[in-house]
Amino acid sequence: MKNIPSFFCLSCSLLRTIVILEEWLLLSLEYCWLEGEGMENPKLYSAGKHLRTSGYWKRKRLFDLVGAVILLFAFLPIFLLVSITILITSGRPVFFRQIRTGKDFKPFIIYKFRTMAHSHSIKEEHVYNWDGMVPDHFVFKAKNDARTTAVGKLLRKYSLDELPQLFNVLIGEMSIIGPRPEIPAITKFYSRAQSERLSVKPGITGYAQING
Repeated sequence: MKNIPSFFCLSCSLLRTIVILEEWLLLSLEYCWLEGEGMENPKLYSAGKHLRTSGYWKRKRLFDLVGAVILLFAFLPIFLLVSITILITSGRPVFFRQIRTGKDFKPFIIYKFRTMAHSHSIKEEHVYNWDGMVPDHFVFKAKNDARTTAVGKLLRKYSLDELPQLFNVLIGEMSIIGPRPEIPAITKFYSRAQSERLSVKPGITGYAQING
């Protein structure tokens, strides 16, 4: 048991390495486009447009498939350990499901390890009343909820609750790296520029996830 934290750190380092590798494939250019900067910068706009019409997306999908399979095998011991721990400490269900907005505003069900007591519903719990668009300063932050279990806090600390999203990547609903997958209650307020984020698949990790 003493080696578990070290194994978690090693797992997180592996994910970070994959992030760096794909960033070398010009993903930084994609981020500028998705965050709206490319809409205002002609050079970025032109480069982003070329990126979208090239064979980049086929290579990215191949990267996602190969990466997801490798990571699933690599993290199989953690999947089993986390699943058994959740079952023993708080019972079923093991996974939390929630509706998120995917590419081209298509909704999909995202999967995570359950981190809260009796939290398995895919019902929408968040209500926003913005005028016109999502505020630029808005960043979704999960509040410290009393329903969060001790195991859930550990999973969130090391982002291990996100691992089941690898199945979303295999299905083709998500990418390993991409914009944050937001809930419909947020994306329905997207402006035209913000909607550009939904022209690609959401990701398990990315600029917003790392810096948010």
